[in-house]
Amino acid sequence: MSIFEKINQEEKEQLIKKYYSWIFEIPIDEVKIVREFDPVLARTYVDPYIYYCELLEDIYKTDVMTKMGKITQLGLQILNDDHSKHNRLEHCKGTAYLKLEENIMLWMQNDTYRKIVKKKSKKVLHNEVKANRNN
Repeated sequence: MSIFEKINQEEKEQLIKKYYSWIFEIPIDEVKIVREFDPVLARTYVDPYIYYCELLEDIYKTDVMTKMGKITQLGLQILNDDHSKHNRLEHCKGTAYLKLEENIMLWMQNDTYRKIVKKKSKKVLHNEVKANRNN
């Protein structure tokens, strides 16, 4: 997202922490951000990293997601461009990050977004997050 490209890395990470703090209802100092290089983004983005909450890292390390890391994400570009080769796990992380950027922009600019998320019970309660981390 072009707005995210104009934000320096430190500000971007702080903004992401604020969003995760809000969505997971945990104190901001408990939010740990993972920064991972994405070669696909390196070609078109100023900041070639994807960011996600450490809580999500646990999901990316599950057996199912690990298996996705062994499957190539095929596409027509693969025939012409060696840089577009990536696996399904990398594709999943990249797609999730782009959606995160979009959600943060909506969250920052539109109070309706916050009301809809709360109304639809999309937020994860603090106790549920802690319970999942302890299991």
